[in-house]
Amino acid sequence: MDRDAQRRGRAVRALFAAALALAGCGAELADGRGGDFVAVEPSAPGVADGGMPDAGPEPDAGPRMLSAESYVGLWAHIQVQRGLATLPVLGAEPTTTYGVMRMRVERGAADGELSLTLRICEVRIERERDVVVTEIPPSFVAALEPVVRPATFDGDRFEAPTFVELRAVDLDAPATDPLPTDGDDPRVIDLDGDGHPGLTARVSGLLDGEVYLVQRSITRLSGRHDGFGTLDGRLEWTAEESVVGADDPLLEDGAPFEPDGDPEASVFRSTRLDAERDCDWIVDNQDLLFSR
Repeated sequence: MDRDAQRRGRAVRALFAAALALAGCGAELADGRGGDFVAVEPSAPGVADGGMPDAGPEPDAGPRMLSAESYVGLWAHIQVQRGLATLPVLGAEPTTTYGVMRMRVERGAADGELSLTLRICEVRIERERDVVVTEIPPSFVAALEPVVRPATFDGDRFEAPTFVELRAVDLDAPATDPLPTDGDDPRVIDLDGDGHPGLTARVSGLLDGEVYLVQRSITRLSGRHDGFGTLDGRLEWTAEESVVGADDPLLEDGAPFEPDGDPEASVFRSTRLDAERDCDWIVDNQDLLFSR
């Protein structure tokens, strides 16, 4: 990259940082959401429509020599899972799940190792047709404890290896034991404390009601650090869900969700924050934070 291109890149990032500073100071903005950008639907348009982020230098250019300090700190992070959900009555439906997170990165035990602490701030499920709408309520999200997972880096190349996360269930073998199907199973936890087994999600539209879920998520992240303030790449995932109860028998089959077969369809995007920000701020400013 020549010096003029480097200067232009730094200028763009300076403008981005200034916009974030205005948003954090509560500037009066037209969209009313605390972000210096135009509000559109869905609320993460740059992620939803942008496809895979720029991967940075070609592989034969070799990794850029970044240190652990380039990673350590607080980040806004989003994981975008694109796939097909099998819905009651409708069958397979293209579906995108957005997991907006607050990510703290710390040094790991050895050189080249990192520790990521991720707290989910918001989960949205969007479909091409809104005949059946699934809502993940704030009580569901608030019940989820932060997850700590390892990662590694080699210069600008980053990887968080395969990681298993269980929600509202306790299994002896987290990666392989079948998920319970009965709310009375002692391994099922009423994680959101609402008196129903598992975690409660809401369904509306063609069908209306509540479903009580246990979940297993398996993810792997691999991407590149641009050397300034973004860390983006590919998300590999599988998601399992078991309905352990529902207030409508038609909802008991759930909506199994799986990747659509395109290995580049699902992505993660991360933007470094220069100040302490909470989940509410990240959710309110996600359009600006994750648009590329």
